[in-house]
Amino acid sequence: MVKTEPTIPESIDSDAIEIAEPVTPTDASVPDESSHPARDFLVNLAVIIGLSAVTAAGVQHLMSSTLETPSRAPGLLMVDTERLAREAIDALGDLVAQNKLPSEDMPERSRQFSEGLLREIQAYAARGHVVLRSAAVLAAPAEVRDITDEVREQLLQQGLMDRKPETRREGY
Repeated sequence: MVKTEPTIPESIDSDAIEIAEPVTPTDASVPDESSHPARDFLVNLAVIIGLSAVTAAGVQHLMSSTLETPSRAPGLLMVDTERLAREAIDALGDLVAQNKLPSEDMPERSRQFSEGLLREIQAYAARGHVVLRSAAVLAAPAEVRDITDEVREQLLQQGLMDRKPETRREGY
């Protein structure tokens, strides 16, 4: 196959080319100047306000989902575990002294009390609370609730403590 070079016509027939006349704008293609400038201003203002409102709503929606704080911070609670343990040991000691509990059962009852106390504290944590030992809290705002009495009542109902704090020995 032989390649051929494109050829340029030797002469262009100038009679074959027609030059178009310039187009003049007609009345339909040129917009009239507005006869109501106040109305046009108000329409433009309404459009700008509408677009601004849509933009602001979109930004607020996007920003609130990215910068949102947790819906509820965990509640802080405190419990006096030392006092509860002391009350339980005092009650067990009284039962042993009154021969209502054999002394060899005291370690097992102490272990059951400790496990029950931990279960109660973990139940509060499972409900979204942070439970602090009151001995470790130097100062706390009023919102930090002391649940020592509530925990004591639960342990008494479960039979893991043998008496209420009103009957404990003095001097402790």
